[in-house]
Amino acid sequence: MGFLDHGTNNIIIDAVLTDKGRQILASQNGFVITKFALGDAEVDYTIIQQYGRTVGKEKIEKNTPIFEALTNPSLAIPYRMVSLSNNTSITHLPLFTSSPENTSAIDITALTTSVQAVTLTQVMQSGEAVPDELIDDAVEVKLNSLFLLATSANVTSATSTTSTNVATYLFPTSNNQLSFTLSKQSISSATRTAYQTTVGANTYIRTYVTVTGLNSGITKQYEVRL
Repeated sequence: MGFLDHGTNNIIIDAVLTDKGRQILASQNGFVITKFALGDAEVDYTIIQQYGRTVGKEKIEKNTPIFEALTNPSLAIPYRMVSLSNNTSITHLPLFTSSPENTSAIDITALTTSVQAVTLTQVMQSGEAVPDELIDDAVEVKLNSLFLLATSANVTSATSTTSTNVATYLFPTSNNQLSFTLSKQSISSATRTAYQTTVGANTYIRTYVTVTGLNSGITKQYEVRL
């Protein structure tokens, strides 16, 4: 659903059900809303920097276009808003530290087992404890199923896979930490020729793995070379 309040009687609303929502609506249990999320992907906050808080807020409310509501839940709300009980002392959101760090690409071609273990830890930059509302009990991992698959101690298959080969995994965390394994799929020579790229003297397939915390919305992305 998308909506914009102009401060008058004109409130624009665009709402659709996702494919999953339609499935639940058609089930015997019916459709019961238990929680919701809000996002601000349409908002250009540089307007606040340019015009100040008062004028900038008015320009955003009156001039911001509304994105069309999406039926694909993996594309909806890319930037999730959060609410905190203590919103005065927290100046930074948490982040993911990881092993290996993604300062350079994960080069699976260099590994004899074609497997890469990844460990993520949710921390605050300030070193204080992560606020309860931002602790990620589960983490969403997205990758191209043509090239990679992911597994953890509790999850061995993707939650969903789109027609464009985007596989989504939902991994539970423990003590603010998650460990999962990336494995290389069997890639035919025709597929490799179609997708490979040459950089300098090296030729490889370049793909990406995106990790998103379900509560915090924080994201970490890895480039993977095959």
